[in-house]
Amino acid sequence: SAVTSVSNFYLAGDYVQCFTDCATMDGANETARRAVNGILRDSKSTYPPCQIWNLHETAHLGLLRWIDQKRYFRGEPWQNQTPWVYGLMNVLFKLLAWIFNLKG
Repeated sequence: SAVTSVSNFYLAGDYVQCFTDCATMDGANETARRAVNGILRDSKSTYPPCQIWNLHETAHLGLLRWIDQKRYFRGEPWQNQTPWVYGLMNVLFKLLAWIFNLKG
């Protein structure tokens, strides 16, 4: 957690528990906002807390997570290859984004 049980000790980084369940700068930024909120609360500040929101994860990341989880539970090592269906989904998402941006 960004707010610890140690007085005046707060954590921020992609290794801290947060909604962003992926080691990214988004996760690090989220935990920084959580740490700031802890500081604001503990110092009884009148400043408004930082906004925290759930990560919106696109469907193609969910597919990769599912594949990775299946491989993990079978005891298979990580591999840097994606299935062909992922490539197809990626092209479709880009095409849809392009279409909607044109109408925009």
